[in-house]
Amino acid sequence: MKVKSKRDPYIVFIILGFIVFFASVVISEIKIKGWNTTMFIDIVILVIMLAFLVCCYFITYTVTPKFISYRIAFFYEEIPLNSIRSIEIGTTMWAGFKPAFARKGLIIRYNTYDEVYISRVNKRYF
Repeated sequence: MKVKSKRDPYIVFIILGFIVFFASVVISEIKIKGWNTTMFIDIVILVIMLAFLVCCYFITYTVTPKFISYRIAFFYEEIPLNSIRSIEIGTTMWAGFKPAFARKGLIIRYNTYDEVYISRVNKRYF
């Protein structure tokens, strides 16, 4: 079963706010100082931030009888179901690897010290 990730508007607006702020700084710098080679670095950072925002719309989780897998852009990982130690429901992980853009999801602890945070659109089917 393939499940899409939930996108919390709060987190998306924070990322969008950073992009708008940084873009306005770059545009005002170009208008005031004119184009120079240091602007290239600013534009590269802006493109990376836009790519990060676009990635939040392409997060999917797949549940099979043997694995839970997630894909975000070019990151992909499979978690064997027999290696899962515990699952916390309705919590938020603020640090660590988080292929999700929402709060109150699932923290899956697997292997010895590995953990991943996921958030799904429909909480009943996961």
